[in-house]
Amino acid sequence: PILDRVSDGFGLVSAHTLEELQNVTINGSARGPVLLAEVLQAFPHLELNIDAKEEDVWRPMIEVIRAHGAMDRVCLASFDSGRLQRIREVAPEISTSLGQVEVARLFLAAQTNTRRLVTRQNWPRFGVVAAQIPLKIGPIRLVSKRFVSFAHSFGIGVHVWTLNEPEEIVQALDAGVDAIISDDPVLVREIIRARKSL
Repeated sequence: PILDRVSDGFGLVSAHTLEELQNVTINGSARGPVLLAEVLQAFPHLELNIDAKEEDVWRPMIEVIRAHGAMDRVCLASFDSGRLQRIREVAPEISTSLGQVEVARLFLAAQTNTRRLVTRQNWPRFGVVAAQIPLKIGPIRLVSKRFVSFAHSFGIGVHVWTLNEPEEIVQALDAGVDAIISDDPVLVREIIRARKSL
C-alpha cells in the first residue's frame, strides 16, 4: 500500500492518481506499475499468481480477470484466510491458494499425520489449488517430502516463496514442490534444466 518501500515515489498508493503512479519508477525499472489488464492482454497464455494484499483490491481484480476471460489461468493468493474465503464466495471460478490459517492447519495435520484435521475442508471443491508457503520460518522447516506428499494427497499443490538462493531452490525441488516463487526466475529455470540433464 505504500510506494516508499518499492519505488522512488512516496506515500499511499491510494492517495495518487493513475497518471501520477505511471511516473513512479518501481525498483529501478524503466516504467511505473503495470496494470493487470495490460498483463492479461499482452500475455494471453501466461499463468499468473496474484497476491490480493489489500482488502480494497480483490473485487476490482476479479472484474478485470473476468473481463479478460482469464479465470482458468489466475490463482489469487493472500495471507488473509478471511479475504480468500470472500474471494471464493464471489468468484468460485477463480483458483485460490490457502491462507495462513489454512496452511497452519495443513502443516499441523501433516506433522501429526491427522487427516481428519483437513479431510472435511474439501478445499479443491472450493477452488483451492495450492498451499503457498516459505521453505521455513526461523528454525522450523515447513517444506519437506512428507508435507508435499500430504498436501498432494488432498489435491493441493505446494508453491514455495521467495527462493533466490541455489541451495534453497534445490531443497524445494528435492521435496517435490509444484512451483517456486522467486525474484530470479532465470536462476530457477537454470537449476531445473541442469537437474533434468543429469
